[in-house]
Amino acid sequence: EQEMLVWWLAVNAFLAVPHGRSARVGHATRRAHAFAVAPADAVDSLDAGVDAAAAAHPALRPPPASILHSVPDPIEATLELLEWSRLSAHVARFASSKHARELCAAGLELPTTQIESETLLQETAEAYAIEQTLGRPLELKGFTNWQPLVSLASKGAVLEGEQLASVSASLAAAAALVKKLRAVEPGVLLPGGGSLSMLPSLFEGVGVQAALKLAIDEAVDDAGFVRDSASQGLGEIRFAMRELAAAIRKTLAEIVARRGECLANRTPTRRAERFVLQVVAKQRHRVPGVVRDVSGSGLTLFIEPKEIEGANTKLRQLVKREQALVQQVLQRLSQRLGSEQVALEMETLHLAITRVDVAAARARYGHALGGTPPIFTDVRTDGLRLPRLFHPLLLSPTPGEPPQPAGVVAQDYELPSHVRAVVVTGPNTGGKTVALKNLGLAVLMAKAGLWPVCSQAGVDGPPARVPWFDVVMADIGDEQSLVQSLSTFSAHVARIKSILGRATQSSLVLLDEVGAGTDPTEGSALGAAVLRRLANRTALTMCTTHHSSLKTLKYNDPAFENACVEFDDVRMAPTYRLLWGIPGRSNALSIARRLGLQEDVLSDAVAALGSGEADVTALIERMQKDQADQRVLRAQLSALRDEATAARDEMRRQAEAQAVRESAAAAAQQAALQAELTEARKQLSALIADARASGAQPTGSTAMHEIAQIGRRAAAKS
Repeated sequence: EQEMLVWWLAVNAFLAVPHGRSARVGHATRRAHAFAVAPADAVDSLDAGVDAAAAAHPALRPPPASILHSVPDPIEATLELLEWSRLSAHVARFASSKHARELCAAGLELPTTQIESETLLQETAEAYAIEQTLGRPLELKGFTNWQPLVSLASKGAVLEGEQLASVSASLAAAAALVKKLRAVEPGVLLPGGGSLSMLPSLFEGVGVQAALKLAIDEAVDDAGFVRDSASQGLGEIRFAMRELAAAIRKTLAEIVARRGECLANRTPTRRAERFVLQVVAKQRHRVPGVVRDVSGSGLTLFIEPKEIEGANTKLRQLVKREQALVQQVLQRLSQRLGSEQVALEMETLHLAITRVDVAAARARYGHALGGTPPIFTDVRTDGLRLPRLFHPLLLSPTPGEPPQPAGVVAQDYELPSHVRAVVVTGPNTGGKTVALKNLGLAVLMAKAGLWPVCSQAGVDGPPARVPWFDVVMADIGDEQSLVQSLSTFSAHVARIKSILGRATQSSLVLLDEVGAGTDPTEGSALGAAVLRRLANRTALTMCTTHHSSLKTLKYNDPAFENACVEFDDVRMAPTYRLLWGIPGRSNALSIARRLGLQEDVLSDAVAALGSGEADVTALIERMQKDQADQRVLRAQLSALRDEATAARDEMRRQAEAQAVRESAAAAAQQAALQAELTEARKQLSALIADARASGAQPTGSTAMHEIAQIGRRAAAKS
């Protein structure tokens, strides 16, 4: 390690000395190239001057290959950078069972295909619909992971009664969940579209082991005690044991009454399944019997009185017979649980139950944070859309606590389909790195079946669109490695080399401060080369930088786009908003002026910038102001749209209410008319009956007159 450190220090010192081509090429380019080629060619990648120095000084030979190739896997390193394990721990708290919590906390699954991710999102939406829309909680009270017990039983082990009781309780919880899912009405609409079908289908052809549960319940109670009815003769043996134990206690009570002064404790106890008395050692001769044990101090003897020796022996025999029968019951149940068919069915049921529990945890987490169900798209045809995206770990820093939106700023992400690389610029501590992490975490969340915490334009607005990326790789943070003898710049280059080696046409790459840590001119040139390579090789690359030249890539290549983090010049503080289409400003002079730096120093700095740079800065400032004005206008238009929507909804509600009232009035009028007609028929029948009773036939004119009156009354009602 000392030798490696000497080598790097010597090379760094050597590269700092101008010598022919080295002064023109610069140490940054050569150091980067040393990482980009095979280790065996590392010496050849340096110029002739370095080769000569290495030949003259053995300490300057290249470091071992293990040093150049010990960079962590970029995919695993990215999960750590984006705090995926922390997010997984947050989700784990929403699971019902301990096993599902442990499974989530170990790291949420990240599928390798888009179909798998879409399946997870569908399951999340269904769990949300069942719990939030239908109001049926997917609880698993009393459910434990029975797989270790099934595994033991399948290997021939005999489970304890408590273990079998826990299996029964878990089967009851599983059966209740399955019953609840099978009772869900088909066609229930889901958030984001579709209907509920996938979670119930997990249990098609999967039994809930009702027969096994019944067998366990008939033999073992909830506490794990084997019932008297579990085996023939077990109840009789236990009855005999109770009777014999009662007789022994009665005899001991008589002895205690006679010899109480000889006892250290008047309460009988047991040793080796035999009743004994606690006798003071010096009084041993007064209680004849067999010494079964001695206290630690030697002052107390545990004596089995002579009067109960025979009963104790018989009781012990009964206990052994009872234990044998109990063991037979436990063995029978364990063999049934561990049989090949039952073990396979139990594993299938357990996997399905756990899958539902994890889906419910994802749905509860999304509901708690106000997530939005996304749809996967192809970034090359549909772009990316995540409006008002919140970083979930900033929104809810502590697991289990409700979201705290105060002070957390949402960022907008909306990219057209032709953009392959985004360059984010702006002042330090303005939120550039958070913008990278926010996007990366949202992509991983969607991939794992979670809902990103973003919004959509109204109920009927376009949904959140997230491209499905095969991997997310990031180089974030100013990390040095003393163990590997790597400087900040070298560490960045090593990680970028690793990312370039793993990137595909479906990858997302996030680079923080690309080209930093070295000479600005060479760093920006190297950064531009890396970005051009990634723009051609990956689905999307997003980077942050302070290099002004990288802002111009957009104007030479339509695959590039600019973005910046907003800075409030009045408050002298970042707003953390992400503005698209314009580059950012460092605001160094503005900040210095506000902080009271001498004006002559500032004037000198402005003069050194040159008029062109000052004009560009002023142009960017105007563009940012115009975008801010547009944002205000959009907010006003959105408010007007919301008001119009509310007014339209109110008019619709009023129209519906009026229609209901008119319908009710018409129904009431119809009912009154029907009642009048019924009454008319009764009157007509009464007239006819009266006429028949009197023996006279009503004249036609009289009958018609009555009918006309009834008709006029009915017409008046209508």
